[in-house]
Amino acid sequence: MPAFECVLPVRVTDFGPSMHMDNISFQEFVQESRNAFLLDRGLVPGAEGAQLMLVRTMALDYAAPVPFGVTELTMTVEATHIGRKSFTLRHRMRIDDDVVFTADVVLIASNAEDRSEEISPRFRAELESILTEETEEAS
Repeated sequence: MPAFECVLPVRVTDFGPSMHMDNISFQEFVQESRNAFLLDRGLVPGAEGAQLMLVRTMALDYAAPVPFGVTELTMTVEATHIGRKSFTLRHRMRIDDDVVFTADVVLIASNAEDRSEEISPRFRAELESILTEETEEAS
């Protein structure tokens, strides 16, 4: 299945005094690309099948620096694991065809009381649409 892809603008404030992208900005791009996926699929708060998500873990891998002057980045989002109540999304940041950053984020489906719950059928279907071919869905 194909990954979800979006192009996000880079702000001058994403860079620190060293003219390299700040670490927190990488995490913000991860969140922005995940939100773009949810918006694209209509999984906004209040929509049928939409769920709250809590970040359980985030593993970051910086492959190359993002140079000052870059004005936009391409982000891809794909599912690498789908369980009953949790799932893992892989976010990749690219400049042209070069991957400069990867983040694997484990998220837990939750309710308004911050208690875990099973992934809704609609949400699961949207995750399955971006499930990577190298992995199998959890039973």
